[in-house]
Amino acid sequence: MTSVVEVLGVGAGVAAFLALGSYSFYKLCMKALSPSGYTDHLLNHDSVGALNGLSRGDIPDRESDASKWLCNVCAFANGRETLACALCETKRGTSVAANTSVTASDSDHGLAFVLHPSEFSPLQHSAVMRKEWRRVLDAATNSMTWVRTTIAPPELEAPAERYFVVTSTLPFDMTDDALYPANFLNEFVQVVVEEGAVATHSEYNDLPETTTTTLNLDMAANNSVCIELGFHPIEDVEHASRTLMGTRVSPWLTQQLVDLADQPFTAKYVALLSLLKANIDHGHVKFRVYRHHLYDESMHMLQSLQPNVLCTRTRIELLGEAGIDAGGLQREWYTLFTQAVFEPSAGLFVATDSYGYTLNPSSTCRSDLEKFRAVGRLLARSILDEQVLPFHLTVPLFKMILGTPLSMTDMLYMDKQMYTSLKFVQSTLDVDGLCLDFSVTVEGGNVVELVPHGQNIMVTAANQAEYVQRMLQYLLFDRIQLQLQSLLTGLFEILPQYYLIMFDHKELELVLCGVTEIDVADWKQFTVTSSVLRDFEYHSMKMYWFWDILENMASPDRAKILQFATGSTRVPVQGILCICRFQRPHGQRRCTVPVFDQGDSVRTWRPPIGPFVLQPH
Repeated sequence: MTSVVEVLGVGAGVAAFLALGSYSFYKLCMKALSPSGYTDHLLNHDSVGALNGLSRGDIPDRESDASKWLCNVCAFANGRETLACALCETKRGTSVAANTSVTASDSDHGLAFVLHPSEFSPLQHSAVMRKEWRRVLDAATNSMTWVRTTIAPPELEAPAERYFVVTSTLPFDMTDDALYPANFLNEFVQVVVEEGAVATHSEYNDLPETTTTTLNLDMAANNSVCIELGFHPIEDVEHASRTLMGTRVSPWLTQQLVDLADQPFTAKYVALLSLLKANIDHGHVKFRVYRHHLYDESMHMLQSLQPNVLCTRTRIELLGEAGIDAGGLQREWYTLFTQAVFEPSAGLFVATDSYGYTLNPSSTCRSDLEKFRAVGRLLARSILDEQVLPFHLTVPLFKMILGTPLSMTDMLYMDKQMYTSLKFVQSTLDVDGLCLDFSVTVEGGNVVELVPHGQNIMVTAANQAEYVQRMLQYLLFDRIQLQLQSLLTGLFEILPQYYLIMFDHKELELVLCGVTEIDVADWKQFTVTSSVLRDFEYHSMKMYWFWDILENMASPDRAKILQFATGSTRVPVQGILCICRFQRPHGQRRCTVPVFDQGDSVRTWRPPIGPFVLQPH
């Protein structure tokens, strides 16, 4: 373990966060598991301590930081063999015009491009600005405050740029420790929602037998998390220690979060993995669904999860189909259900200019809000299950999940035309000639007033700045406030916000969505062929053809092949190896390629643990 910490360069402060962070995450889960309390014992046992159980393959890049290459656009450290940045998709070897030097290693790859900041895509720009704001410790108040550390390029820096923060409007401000009383002993409950499953705890032999329950779809979900949000200028926000749940980050955790936010992504991800490992023995819940009713049945089950199974792992059974979930069914379920959630017919999300999704402003009925809460639970459970989802939210949504400051520039990542219009309104000297008032006409012809009696208030030079602010608030927040509150309720009742704020918004996207570009070299490295396949004539040549075809495929086609082989269209941040390791922490950790005879049928397919099936020809 020491060598892993040394390789990653994680200091003592970060290690302390891992241990204490695991403790609080456990308390959150046990609060839901036991109405009368929980057993306060996590710190007393090394079995759930920081980095326990993590093998080298669990570490994101399996390389020392020294061997990685830094993206010249967003400064993200990428794996040695990757040809494009995982965050901003900039090709390796690309230099920014202000620094046109290209390293020798980059030249060896034959990749040398020069890019001017004015040529940045919205994706690249959002990655560049991912650390624009950071939380720092205010020693006087022992709380976190916002400090701006990165300045936008001049062409994107709006005059008199104002920043806003989505914050909790709940009247209380207690610390998170107050939510978890620590005066109960020897009350430990584990839940396994599957017949015949076994869960044990090695340190407590006198505990009652493991409780086995089943899902009652008529029972209400946990109501312990309440979220009410507001949109405020950053200068009106007292500090950055208050979470969107209305609680204040505990003083003992504040310094750890500040220190960890300055660490490389690898160290942050190890911290998150440690939290997941601490929760891994709390059993699992099995979803039994029909494939052709997968969306409706899965949505219903997520909405109806009881409090005592919120923090469990997920198992999947597709009714009417043979197969045991050894990882592949779970991946396929996450892929298919997520794709269905983001379908236009579901009515929950709408696509934007940036190819990301935002919440549908029209989905405000009670049933839709309940579905948004279920989607929040889906996001949280995907992190618990270490699965990546085939979607991308807009930059403002990721920022609001973390509580990061927003500005007009964030409109660029949603609607470039609206961003251009707002900049024009903000800077024009003849705003009266535009004949604007403080209202906006929405879909269906309805009029929404930005301020009381807004239809009767014309925009003039005197209130020009206020109009831009009100319009920005409406576009980014007001029109999706109810939907956002429901989604965050589902997310934070499983994973509290303060375990995510160590990431910036692009890093959080990487954790949730994985890597879009599939590294064929990584895939090939962790693939082995069966002895049967190796016995066929010209085996090496055929495998060469296969990998050559895969390398020359378009990205969408390559993703389909990956889905066929593994059940997932995305690669986790750890790489292909992570897909192959499910439930095999001590065994073979490679993707296997078995083979069928030509007469065998492959008309039906089930996602395997990792094998990719080929027919000999």
